[in-house]
Amino acid sequence: MRTLLALSVAVAIVALATGPALAQQNRPGATPESATQFYERYRAAVPNAKTVDDVLAFWAADVASEFRSAPADQRVSLADMKRMYAMVTGVKIVKEAVARPGATLSLEGMSPDHKTITGTVQLVMDANGWKVSGPEAWPPG
Repeated sequence: MRTLLALSVAVAIVALATGPALAQQNRPGATPESATQFYERYRAAVPNAKTVDDVLAFWAADVASEFRSAPADQRVSLADMKRMYAMVTGVKIVKEAVARPGATLSLEGMSPDHKTITGTVQLVMDANGWKVSGPEAWPPG
C-alpha cells in the first residue's frame, strides 16, 4: 500500500510536468528537453494540478497503468499527492546521470524538520520524452 502510494505520487508529478515540454520537444528544430528540465517542470506542475490525470501525464505508461488499475479506494488522491510532494521543499537536482533509455537524478531538499536531505528519482525516455518511472526515494524521516 505504501509503495503504491509513493508510486502514485511520483507518477502524478511526472504527468504534470510533461505536457508543455512535449509540445516544445516535438516542434521541428526544438532542442530536446533534458532530464533535469523535465523533472523541474514536473515538480512545478504537481502543486498546480487540477486532476490526477494532470499528474499521470508525467508518469511512464506502465506506472500510470498500475495506478489506474488499483481499486479506487486504494489510490492516492490528488490532495494526498500534493501534500506528499510538499513535504520536501526546495528540491534541487544536484546530479543528472543519463544512461539511455533512462536517467537517475540525485536530489537535495529540505525535510519538514528543516534538515537538508538527499534523494533520487528515476526517469525513462519514451517516444514522447522523459517520464517519471518510479517514486522519489528520500531517506526515512
